[in-house]
Amino acid sequence: MSTIPAKRRCKRVHRYLWLRLLLTLTITATMLWLFFASAPSIRATWLWNTELIAEKGEAILSFAEENDINRIYLHIDQKNVPPEAYRTFIKEASARDIQVDALGGDPAWSLVSSQKSIASFIDWVHVYNRAAAEDERFTGIHVDIEPHVHPQWKRDKEALKSQWMENMQLVVQETKKDPALQVSADIPFWMNELPASETQSVSEWLIGQLDHVTLMAYRDYVEGSNGVLDISSRILDEAGYDRQKVVVGLNVLESDEGDRTTFYEEDTKIMREQVSILETRMKKYSAYAGYAIHDYEQWEKKSRREKERSSAKKTSAESEEKPKEGKSAAEEKT
Repeated sequence: MSTIPAKRRCKRVHRYLWLRLLLTLTITATMLWLFFASAPSIRATWLWNTELIAEKGEAILSFAEENDINRIYLHIDQKNVPPEAYRTFIKEASARDIQVDALGGDPAWSLVSSQKSIASFIDWVHVYNRAAAEDERFTGIHVDIEPHVHPQWKRDKEALKSQWMENMQLVVQETKKDPALQVSADIPFWMNELPASETQSVSEWLIGQLDHVTLMAYRDYVEGSNGVLDISSRILDEAGYDRQKVVVGLNVLESDEGDRTTFYEEDTKIMREQVSILETRMKKYSAYAGYAIHDYEQWEKKSRREKERSSAKKTSAESEEKPKEGKSAAEEKT
């Protein structure tokens, strides 16, 4: 019986092992590419005037679609907006692949004395979701507390910070009574400067607690010193390889903090250009989860005024181009 020489057998084994290694690396690279490439990017806006969903729900969602928005942080108004209005709005949003998060918050929620109010808000969402059909439910709970706005922040920052952190743990704990609900929060871009412990900043601690944070990186330019990219990069670096944890927020509301903190005076075309730059530059951060525009009402008003001005200019130009009719005989002779 003939046998294969040992040297040839060795070569075949090596070739087989290399092929297996190459195949494994190819499959792994493909899976990683699909994993990252298919990751949905959040494109959000805040809607504070809740009564609009009953009055102009269709217009809100059409605007969202037109501007590629796929998530709305919708403020909860338990007194003036009935559950039926939320159900109708969210169902229509779901049909357009737009998710809706229940938005709540107040600087007073920084105090532990407000825990009953916080728990009541979250419980309302749980009760609502249990009674609603699947396509009528809130996707998550989003809080905007901003402890730095509370008067006590200047008097005793550390004490207020501790109370607020305790309340944020409560928000997570109460929200996750329904594991399907996501939980997120607005935070200022400088929160990485606040220590949560000897080894961790407050922003890093929050990123570990929440499904995502929405960074209020309010500037009207992306690149350059003190631009959106510059002031966001520190928290994005903190998040490291933790995927889709940081949404970058931009502002269109008038601000008393300076013209460079808002797109209030710029055309929406300029804002869209800056958003495009943002999306390109953020590709290197696996923690980048998308962007959010604050807020819907001002954004929609700006867009509508621009369309009206554009339409008026077009009408005026067309009117000037029309040939004059009914010329007099004298005019024709000349």
